[in-house]
Amino acid sequence: MNSILYTIGMVAIWGINLLNGSGLGAAYKTTELAMTVTLLLMIGCLCLQALKEGDINVPPRYFYTIFVMLLVFVGVSYFNDRGMDGVIGFWVYMLVYVLSRTKVTIEAQRLASICIGVLGLAILYIFDYMDVLKGWNTNSIAMIGLFSFLIFTIPFFGVTDWRGLLILPAIGAAYVFLIWPTDSRSCIIVILVALLIVLRVIPVKKMLSSSKMLFAILLVPLVVAVFVCLLSSFGDISGLAELNQEIFGKSLFNGRDEIWLDGFNQLWKTPLFGDGYVSSGYWHNSAIACLTAFGTVGYFLWIMLFYMILKEGRPYLDDVCVTGSMVAFLLLSCHQSVELGIFAPNPSLLPYAMLGILLGRVNCLRSEQKCLR
Repeated sequence: MNSILYTIGMVAIWGINLLNGSGLGAAYKTTELAMTVTLLLMIGCLCLQALKEGDINVPPRYFYTIFVMLLVFVGVSYFNDRGMDGVIGFWVYMLVYVLSRTKVTIEAQRLASICIGVLGLAILYIFDYMDVLKGWNTNSIAMIGLFSFLIFTIPFFGVTDWRGLLILPAIGAAYVFLIWPTDSRSCIIVILVALLIVLRVIPVKKMLSSSKMLFAILLVPLVVAVFVCLLSSFGDISGLAELNQEIFGKSLFNGRDEIWLDGFNQLWKTPLFGDGYVSSGYWHNSAIACLTAFGTVGYFLWIMLFYMILKEGRPYLDDVCVTGSMVAFLLLSCHQSVELGIFAPNPSLLPYAMLGILLGRVNCLRSEQKCLR
């Protein structure tokens, strides 16, 4: 029963994520609805936790980081007359808390992941071969496919039986085939890397166990933006650009280098706290989006909260769901070097669901350990 209820909840999150940013989502205000429902669920979880445990124990590092982050996001938006933009950048963390209070078993996650994996393939197929989704943004569709595939891989990390070794690459190939018409190079590359990691061709446990490596991976979008801007401004990339044009039929950076330069110029005007404006996908890079909106202070707090959540999984890397959810989120975070969804006016919920799965599984393992004592 727990597996079915958990799967229904995860599929609902996937469905809302699908509508966010679309015309239907705007018409039916799915982001506002999701925000309201998540707030009510969080209040309910807090009340149940208080009744069951007698207290709501929030580690000080979380409390202070979240409190200061809320002050910065809301304050900067308010003083720059940006309305609710600050809340938009913050409310998705409520979803992380709600999912952290669920009992995430491997069986429940496996069922939920299979359902989301099938739904991702179905959406891509409908987009490619039917008229129902014609007119939808191709990048958005490709990212829905990528996010669905990453959720799918979570409970199958390090699979060793022959069925898994055959089925996982086949499903990955199906995703690549269906995403190919969207012309999203980044999504295809991340799916291929995810397959190599899940099948343990690329070992990652040492990286996940290192605090420095976790923090460094979270900074990848910023490093990519800086590197590309420097290369575009001072390097000779004509040969590489011609090769890319021949293979993919479009420019090397697709104009992102100019966009990111604009972002750094804008940040220079308000380096500490930004201008409070959460852009709707313009920046194509999560670091630039956060830096321009909330400055270096807001960006540091945003990254630190991710970092603290991911560190919770380090003692449990032998668990497939813990390792799988960490890998999924970090790959998605790297993907946000060239796209946007994790930090946007209508944010993608699935990245935050991955963090919720991680904390939910960690809490489940801790409860099991207590019962054994």
